[in-house]
Amino acid sequence: MFFYGLRKSSKRKKTRGENGFTLIELMTVVIIISILTAIAIPSVASFRNKGYNATSYSDLKNMCIAQEAYFVDHPAYAQNVSDLVPYGYAQSPGVVPLIISANNTSYSMTAAHVSGDKTWSVSGPGGTIQ
Repeated sequence: MFFYGLRKSSKRKKTRGENGFTLIELMTVVIIISILTAIAIPSVASFRNKGYNATSYSDLKNMCIAQEAYFVDHPAYAQNVSDLVPYGYAQSPGVVPLIISANNTSYSMTAAHVSGDKTWSVSGPGGTIQ
């Protein structure tokens, strides 16, 4: 008959001064950290895209406000993004703003971030950003 509780261990007992982890324990920790990293990286990338898209949305909103301020001083809307700088528009790093058309009654603009995945557009005055 074989009793599990009476079986002698084949492992050698550690003597004083032999502290540390076994190779199996270290490999288990590395595997667990790798699994957690594989789960976390896609969600971090998603949050970065949302941040880039929010930056370009904000820039387009600021362009609309600057267009209206420009219109107060001139008989038409600005046709160049550089004309909006004195009226409070500051371009964020990585955002590509574009004024598609502008005349004395309306304007059409877009903005996108080079690392984002969305291009925002608006036609104004008073249009909604889409």
